[in-house]
Amino acid sequence: MKEYRKIIPALLIIFLGTGALAVVPPRIKTVPADSAASIQAKDFSVLLGMEGFSDTLLNNHFKLYQGYVKNTNSILEKLGILAANNKDNTPEYAELKRRLGWELNGALLHEYYFENLGGTGGPEEGSALYENITESFGSFELWKKDFTSTAAMRGIGWAILCLEPRTGKLINVWVTEHDTGQIAAAKPLAVLDVFEHAYMTDYQIDRGKYIASFFKKLNWAIVKKRFDKANEETGTLISANEDLMREHGVISRLLLIYEEIIKRINNNEVFPAEPLSQSTDIVSSFIQGYHEVLEEKYIFDRFRKTNNLAYMIAALEEQHKAGRKITYAIKAQQNAPDKNRLASSLRAFINMYRPHKAQEDTVLFPAFRNIVPPDEYAGLAEQFEKEEEIVFGKGGFKKVASQVEEIEKSLGINELSKFTP
Repeated sequence: MKEYRKIIPALLIIFLGTGALAVVPPRIKTVPADSAASIQAKDFSVLLGMEGFSDTLLNNHFKLYQGYVKNTNSILEKLGILAANNKDNTPEYAELKRRLGWELNGALLHEYYFENLGGTGGPEEGSALYENITESFGSFELWKKDFTSTAAMRGIGWAILCLEPRTGKLINVWVTEHDTGQIAAAKPLAVLDVFEHAYMTDYQIDRGKYIASFFKKLNWAIVKKRFDKANEETGTLISANEDLMREHGVISRLLLIYEEIIKRINNNEVFPAEPLSQSTDIVSSFIQGYHEVLEEKYIFDRFRKTNNLAYMIAALEEQHKAGRKITYAIKAQQNAPDKNRLASSLRAFINMYRPHKAQEDTVLFPAFRNIVPPDEYAGLAEQFEKEEEIVFGKGGFKKVASQVEEIEKSLGINELSKFTP
């Protein structure tokens, strides 16, 4: 006998050859509750005992945060089940999707908030973060005033200091509840919860006093860490390697100047003395007196400590020493009648520095990025900027690059199209 099946909603009725009938519940595909999409609640108990925030307030707040994590995972599981059973076009699926953003943002914003508590003091004056705050708002005090006004607005939600990636500027934003008012692609730096549950246990309805306590315990080290990471991700602040490599760009342009002078010597052409003397001064001060010192202090020393690329580090250091000797010789030969010796020294400098910087750019710097922890690497960019400012003043690199451009103009080699074959 043939077996006939008829599917009706919620039941599977099977007619057997014997005439008996069996009712079987439909098979529903499931997904594991601990799937890769689930999130885990973080432990912020280290904040207990913090001045201005009672343990009762914090423990209740932790429970609310854990509820957002739990609800997020529940929604993710339900969505997975609906999708696995081809019910991803149903009203239930749509409503869960809408709710997901609210719950997940609630969990993430609480993590940002708890993570930036537990500090003391303010931001480091002169740091890139402090400078950006000053540039974006006029002064640190004006930023704090604007952030306070934002946090004091009527309603429930969040006050957030963000990095706007297109401009690199900082802005204070208000987010209603968890999901209305967030700026797309903006990077949260300092996050303050102004739902009533964040402060009423300790401060009743005095939100202003709560905001003042928040500032006292805001962890600026965390805010700076977020700022550095956001800058690295968005490219608004160049990385340590990029800083070193753009300085290599200055070397490349100086080598072209040296080549132009060699060409004029070989052609018995008279050339002005200033371009060469200005170029060797830049080599001495910016390349050898600053750039190579940075490499030796921060790059070479790190490789020595980890015993990596020892052969390359030894060769590069020897070339730094040799380069200083050659530069000294070039300066001594500038006014000498025998220009052939000068041309020979210039050629020796070019022949050494071209492969030198090429090896650093393609081997050393990428390897350096891999052996340095991300937080330390992000901080190096700011450290390099500080040291550059100490030696050359604010905007030191731009000043040097402008000087090189003026030298190129004096020799008629400033137009890029001139080098097109």
